[in-house]
Amino acid sequence: MSVTGAPTMERFRGLARSSPWRWTSLRFVLVEGDECETIRAWIHRPDLLRVESLEGRVLIPQRQRLPRLLARHPPRQSLRPRPLDPDAPRAEVGPDGLVRSRPSGFDVQYDDPMYQSYRWVAMLDPVELAEPCWREPTGEPPVTFSDFAAVEHHGRPAWQAVGVPTRSYDARCPCCPLLDSGPAAAKADESLGRVAAPTAEDGIAHLVVLDVKTGICVLTRQLGGAQNGLGHDIRIEVVDAPRPDLPFERAT
Repeated sequence: MSVTGAPTMERFRGLARSSPWRWTSLRFVLVEGDECETIRAWIHRPDLLRVESLEGRVLIPQRQRLPRLLARHPPRQSLRPRPLDPDAPRAEVGPDGLVRSRPSGFDVQYDDPMYQSYRWVAMLDPVELAEPCWREPTGEPPVTFSDFAAVEHHGRPAWQAVGVPTRSYDARCPCCPLLDSGPAAAKADESLGRVAAPTAEDGIAHLVVLDVKTGICVLTRQLGGAQNGLGHDIRIEVVDAPRPDLPFERAT
């Protein structure tokens, strides 16, 4: 799906919903966190992942689940089709090439192989920026965006905006949201049965950048607050390389 038009509120959220239909394999470099851990990763949807340090030390050599038809007792989620499977329910796509409405997560299996936390999954499929992952929509957007711009991120076309999480922000995992904030902390407390009061982190803004080709969230940076300047930065190196070029079977 090619993308047309300049970034707007509706299109930015549409791009955040679109990743599952925009790529099948990636190679990228990720810098994340206050300790600036840097890794290189290869991923081939639906179930292959390799992660190395930049020096070539293998952190995850290969991950491959059993084919659904060969698993004797397949987990319930493996019975759901992937977004690009021929039998999967179709997304509603607008004339700009972006997803307006996704099939339910109860009908489609979206998650990619994970490294360390579900924040990894959210970077690759940042739908939480556009709609609640678990709650029913309330009419309030999970993140309000402003200051839209078409930019280049490590030489690739990207869309940039400034986002502020609202109390409707409902991350893929409340413990590791894409946008750390008071609302995200409140959701984490709620998941543990605690009542959360408003904090000084409510209303904190974040710089957010989405890669136009893939829809993945290639950059977040908190603007103010206790974690000012923290986030992640992805440099995409290859998109949709032929499967034989990916090093999943390389000896470790």
